[in-house]
Amino acid sequence: VVAVLPRALRIGQATACRQLRLPSTTPDLSALSLLVLDMALSTSSLTWKSEDGVDGNENFDVYAAILPKYGYNALFMKDEEIKEWSNHGNQYEIDIRLVRKQADSCIRYIQDYLSMDPKRLEVGSYVSNECCINEDISSNKNNGSSKDDILLPLQTMKTQLPTLRWAIQIVQSRTHGFGTGRSRWMTPIFDFANHSPNPNCKLEGDDSGGLIMRAVRPIKADEEITIDYQVPDDAKLVATYGFSILH
Repeated sequence: VVAVLPRALRIGQATACRQLRLPSTTPDLSALSLLVLDMALSTSSLTWKSEDGVDGNENFDVYAAILPKYGYNALFMKDEEIKEWSNHGNQYEIDIRLVRKQADSCIRYIQDYLSMDPKRLEVGSYVSNECCINEDISSNKNNGSSKDDILLPLQTMKTQLPTLRWAIQIVQSRTHGFGTGRSRWMTPIFDFANHSPNPNCKLEGDDSGGLIMRAVRPIKADEEITIDYQVPDDAKLVATYGFSILH
């Protein structure tokens, strides 16, 4: 056993809805994206309970602080980049468009829920791969947003759309699927393990609902810990994670 993630530290849709007081029917991508934004933009320290109500008393400020603050998957690709990927096969462009379509649906849901002005967030306008999350985090932390108004940072940030896309890409690329419905779960720290077609570790669940990272072969000193993302083809790796194994 390399590491164990307790059940209380796995973050699912129900946790996000409870923490942000969202409707229980909120789609997992939308709920978790809003939760990522709250962790990144909130000045308050948050404590969490597991899905079964057990108090975890865990603070996720450190995890939020070390999340990558740049755009890397399909949501931040320029048109010329998409054309370059399509030279390797039509499936690359198809998967990139699918990931963007998924994100657009998520943005529309969040817009509807927050009653935002559609002109402030133009869904489907991919004109830049620049992400401004650092600027937004800095400006909103200085504003001293209150925990009592948890979603205020999203509504008041200077440059909303790139930051919202940043949060969506974090969820798209850093969650694991569990259960029969393969719902999304955030798995802090475990999600920093990189992909390899020949990994030295694998993830498996335990009887208590925790997540175990287990070695599948001897691991040398200073060797990077890797897992298999179990993505069926290279095009999906490019669209979801922004990297390729084949090209």
